[in-house]
Amino acid sequence: QALQKFRPFWVDQIESTTLTLLDHFIEDADNYAQQFELQEQNNDGDDEIASFTDKIAALYRAFATVLRALSDNFTSTPHLLPVEYVDNWLQKILHTTTIIRHDKLFGILAKPANTAVCILVETFSQFDEQLKNEIFDFIIEQTHLHTQSWPYEADVNLLRLIMKVIDIADHDSCAKLASSIFAAKSRLWLYRFLYSNS
Repeated sequence: QALQKFRPFWVDQIESTTLTLLDHFIEDADNYAQQFELQEQNNDGDDEIASFTDKIAALYRAFATVLRALSDNFTSTPHLLPVEYVDNWLQKILHTTTIIRHDKLFGILAKPANTAVCILVETFSQFDEQLKNEIFDFIIEQTHLHTQSWPYEADVNLLRLIMKVIDIADHDSCAKLASSIFAAKSRLWLYRFLYSNS
């Protein structure tokens, strides 16, 4: 909430401060992911590895909070965020989550990661083929994870992201995405049984 209150500042200081701050959030998160990968390869303790996931989740929450404050201006100022920054942030988030996704605590990271990607996607009117495929993979990978501790809110944010992507992507691509995310035993497929038995 404190970050959100600074909304006029984030907009006014977009070039001098805000973009740099957002860059630091994403770069630090990616650095923690690489440390996570190194610790995992060395078979270090679970507690130390889990601390990296917590730190990345906190950075993504801060990143998404500042982005949300800026997103009110996306309609009136569509190029508020330079496209090269948006591309870099998306690539880094996709890279970081690919490293962390097998961690049992990935769910706490998925919620702010999905929020951040969803807000960044709002800046696009259409996807290029490579970015579209990478975001589809990001979504599909999450629907196939079952062992992680996964808060309900992470799935809510995932569904919001799916709806946002469907608004932008072409019809044929959306049909392929749907066939993947509703495949048997996927997270979304299992919701059929959750609600039919409730």
